[in-house]
Amino acid sequence: MEPGALRDLRVLDFGQYIAGPLLGMLLADQGADVIKVERPDGDPMRGHPAFAVWNRGKRSVVLDLHTRQGRQTALNLAEQADVLIENFRPGVADRLGIGAADLTAHNPRLLYVSLPGFGEESPYRDLPAWEPLVGAVTATYVHRRSPNSDGPAFVSLPISSVYAAMVSAAAVGAALFHRERTGEGQRIEVPLHSATFVAIGYRLVRTSANVDVQARADRLGGIVAGAHLCADGRYLYIHGASARERFLPHVLDALGHPEWLQDLLNQQLATQNPDRYQELAGLFRRLMTTKTAREWEDLLGPVAPVNFARTIDEWLEEPHALASEIVVQVDDPQYGPMKQVGLPLRLSRTPGHIRGPAPRLGEHSQEALSLWGDRVASR
Repeated sequence: MEPGALRDLRVLDFGQYIAGPLLGMLLADQGADVIKVERPDGDPMRGHPAFAVWNRGKRSVVLDLHTRQGRQTALNLAEQADVLIENFRPGVADRLGIGAADLTAHNPRLLYVSLPGFGEESPYRDLPAWEPLVGAVTATYVHRRSPNSDGPAFVSLPISSVYAAMVSAAAVGAALFHRERTGEGQRIEVPLHSATFVAIGYRLVRTSANVDVQARADRLGGIVAGAHLCADGRYLYIHGASARERFLPHVLDALGHPEWLQDLLNQQLATQNPDRYQELAGLFRRLMTTKTAREWEDLLGPVAPVNFARTIDEWLEEPHALASEIVVQVDDPQYGPMKQVGLPLRLSRTPGHIRGPAPRLGEHSQEALSLWGDRVASR
């Protein structure tokens, strides 16, 4: 198998939970030698199946950074590393003796990557990088009440952690390019708070004219766009573009109601003729309940951007997901055969691969320390 583009790159991963370990996984998948450094009781995520994904292809070393020996071993490893990853709160790494200033002084070529919840200058710097906390500050939640809560509904995906890992991976690539030219390492800081704004997209856009981008998008959607309940209790999602002139005539022809076109193209219908708007909305909702979600997808898919809302289990069996190998099977020593996300990027010359399952706690302590200790300092 062709070695990954990051072969021979040595990564010291002090990450825990999601963001730091995910960055380490992305680098390991591309060929990097990643040592996961864990405290004696292990990463707090150990015991959760997701740990097996975010830490695959790494080697585990146990160090107690509260002891002199543990800190010295960490320093020795950092002297041999190309990249170090940590996602502690600001100041914690310094207190543990693995702060950026100390380690880069001993290894000027080191790329020191920090992924705190909030940056050094933030008034929230001491808050842990937990998704709901970051989501509350960055407004990445749905403004609606749910049956079990009087507050906003937060996104269930770890958006802030994932985007921080992705942005950090790009930053590591840029910093490696700089180091190749100059020999200089540097510190990289990607707070989850900052990375989240990359994910927000058009909702974040503001102009000097104070245009409400989200309201404009909602108006374009009208009656047709959105999630619609179907005969089987599943939902069909129709993208807002389907309510515009390019797609809407084809959608209505497929539905058998081309006579609705002029009314639905009127973006002011709800205010100009609310009774007609409500009538059409009711007709459309009832029409959607006459077929299953998949039947509607088969009917409307050829003429408009639609999909029915799948479950995770269904997505794991989707032909596209399997054919593209974005879903793969990994034999994990704890969980056995398990489906995981594959490599999310493709490099034609150095495609990378999953180097193996997640390690057991401390599985490679002696092996990793021995191998890295023999590294020839050719810098």
